[in-house]
Amino acid sequence: MRVGLGVLFRHAQVEYMGQQYVSLVRDLEILDGVVFFGIQFCIHIGGKGLSQVNVVGIGAQAFGTVWADLDGALFNFLEDARVGEDHGRVSVTSWCRISERKKDLDRNMPVFFQHTESNLHLLVWEMQEPATFFEASLPPSIVKSAPRHPDRRRQFFTGRFLLKTLMPDFPIDDIILADSGRPFLSDETYQFSISHTIHFASVVVSQTKAVGIDVEVVSERARRVRRKYLGEDEELLLKNLSLPDHSSDDHHYTLAWSIKEAAFKAMHQTGVDFIRDLPIERIDPIEDSWTVKIGGKARGMQINARFVGPVCLAWAVREVEGRK
Repeated sequence: MRVGLGVLFRHAQVEYMGQQYVSLVRDLEILDGVVFFGIQFCIHIGGKGLSQVNVVGIGAQAFGTVWADLDGALFNFLEDARVGEDHGRVSVTSWCRISERKKDLDRNMPVFFQHTESNLHLLVWEMQEPATFFEASLPPSIVKSAPRHPDRRRQFFTGRFLLKTLMPDFPIDDIILADSGRPFLSDETYQFSISHTIHFASVVVSQTKAVGIDVEVVSERARRVRRKYLGEDEELLLKNLSLPDHSSDDHHYTLAWSIKEAAFKAMHQTGVDFIRDLPIERIDPIEDSWTVKIGGKARGMQINARFVGPVCLAWAVREVEGRK
């Protein structure tokens, strides 16, 4: 009777804590709590000296460790809930610690899209974190030099955080800004580009080629200002363009703007006229993306674009003389 009541109480406790922490850990469901309960209960009664159940408890603990590993949360169950009468339970404190670890792991990598090809690495991140999230991960010098405006501060941190995510040895302390506002490294150890839009950030990095990237939430804005960056021939090209599942004018014009913005960033030039110097000549489908041919000053660039959820993403690659 006592054991039965204890089980029911423990189950209710786990369900309650599961509901409490689901708001902190996006992927934590009540089922997680039940699994934790089962593991800990087996370990607890195993600590009473029931040898067969003790074996089951240890087996369940091992299963829990593997399950947590596959779930992306590496929790040390042997530390947080050792076998024995005094330690055969998960306290509120250890639940908080487990939840916070899983929360940190989940939040560390909300990767929206990732792409890698020969000597090029690209990442799109959904910005869900406040600026304070990044401060513990970045050098004090970066935190000190960040803009004060909340939105710009978060964008500043996110871009540098993503660069370190892609390339752990990336010297973010050495980033300087050109007169045009383009970030770069004076020794050109890495060629890189950063882009932000509402709720999303993207970076692309290469050690041998000049790169540019642009991420845009699909909206009517690009359509409203199209006369500023598109010529008549380009508008005709867009009207005849077939974009399955992305057939609205807003998709077409956002795609064109993003393509030109990425190409401009890869040029490393000022005084560029988007209509005269960056004319779009072809947009060809390839699997679930497009390859783009641009003339003018961007002729010869390798340009790719695709829609990823609510955003349009484009990246451009330019050969740099003397680098392979």
